[in-house]
Amino acid sequence: MFIRSATTTLALVVLSFAAVTVHAQAYPSKPICCIVPFPPGGGTVVGAELAARAAPDSYTIFMGTNTSHTINPNLYPKLPYDAIRGFQPLTQIATVSYMLTHPSLPVRTVKGLVALAKARSGH
Repeated sequence: MFIRSATTTLALVVLSFAAVTVHAQAYPSKPICCIVPFPPGGGTVVGAELAARAAPDSYTIFMGTNTSHTINPNLYPKLPYDAIRGFQPLTQIATVSYMLTHPSLPVRTVKGLVALAKARSGH
């Protein structure tokens, strides 16, 4: 029993010294670029393209939105980036709620808003 414990202890000591010589690469070793592609009033294709073309080395972070990844691919027939394959998700920063109608309107659903718009289309 003593020999087995001594052997185990010796092996752990030797392995702990070996672990000291192994270390991870320091990150970051150069500046991190954070691309926030929205000027006042909206998102831009330019920022998304810049991020999509960046080297996949974890030194470029892109603050993508529903504009860059949902609206632009459906609005523009040809984008200079692929909204699906050009990016690797990292984390979700925030959620945003949208208001579709003004509280003074007599509608509470999209269906109701469409019906109201059709009813008032002659005005």
